[in-house]
Amino acid sequence: MDRIRTAVVGAGHLGSHHARIYHQLETAELVGVLDTDLERARECAAAYGVRAFSSLEELAGEVDAVSLAVPTDSHHELGCRLLDAGVHVLVEKPIASQPSGAAEMVKLAGEKNLVLAVGHVERFNPALVAASGDIEDAAYVESERLAPFNPRGTEVPVVLDLMIHDIDIVLSLVRSDVTGVSAVGLPVFTGQVDIANARLEFANGAVANVSASRVSIKKVRKMRFFSPSRYVSVDMLKRSGTSYAKKPGAEISLDRDPEKIPEMRKLVVVRKLRCDKKREPLAVELEDFLNCISSGGNPKVSGRDGLRALEVAGRIMDAIEKSHAAGIAQL
Repeated sequence: MDRIRTAVVGAGHLGSHHARIYHQLETAELVGVLDTDLERARECAAAYGVRAFSSLEELAGEVDAVSLAVPTDSHHELGCRLLDAGVHVLVEKPIASQPSGAAEMVKLAGEKNLVLAVGHVERFNPALVAASGDIEDAAYVESERLAPFNPRGTEVPVVLDLMIHDIDIVLSLVRSDVTGVSAVGLPVFTGQVDIANARLEFANGAVANVSASRVSIKKVRKMRFFSPSRYVSVDMLKRSGTSYAKKPGAEISLDRDPEKIPEMRKLVVVRKLRCDKKREPLAVELEDFLNCISSGGNPKVSGRDGLRALEVAGRIMDAIEKSHAAGIAQL
């Protein structure tokens, strides 16, 4: 089978990882790199013996697929130009800065019969993959995503920078319309919201509470999933997780003497999740993208998935604005 000709637009921190992985994958041929900083593009391209392109049109004529790893406000314009040129696109999250731009990208990909994937890489986290069979019936979800300050990504609020990962995960699991959103958020070091918390209510009765901060002392990336019969805790930073399930037949009589009620550990089955830590999530994501190009299938995180996550993120930002207008969460 012919290898898929690939390129990376954006040779920064994340784009350089895309280039490295395309160079390593047997199903891909890394053709080149493009960046507004030509010297940076040349440096990245030289590492893999490929070409540094100087224009998007020139690059589009030489490749089948592109990873778009540029600032969010360029996703829509560059994504549409690539799709219009007949190139399959994996765009880093968020899909665009505005839902209207994302919708145009989704529409264009459909008209051109091209793969449009969105880089919500946490969907490929081995801990979340291992937990997938245990969390599909979750009625309540908690997520906490904290990170020390980094200027990269601060052109958008933390809701689009970090929280959108967890928004996407929750939407992929609950699969129900969001009927209610309440949120608060604060700017700390930037002119954007740097800390945020949101509560999402769904038509099927499920609830999610998501928190994100990019001004934390330490990194935290944890999610907890609650259902009537099970509680699952996932640490996506450590790529590990634990499932706590009620033992079959385990019951507690409410009339029983509290002193005689068995310890909780005797009422539940504790199971460590088997997480495949050997594969890099980004490599699995890019493999999924390439496989969809070859097979004509749908990516694990499609353009429509990215659009839906962006729409919910927009509702969260609207709720934050309302909280500010009401005098809540003001600095």
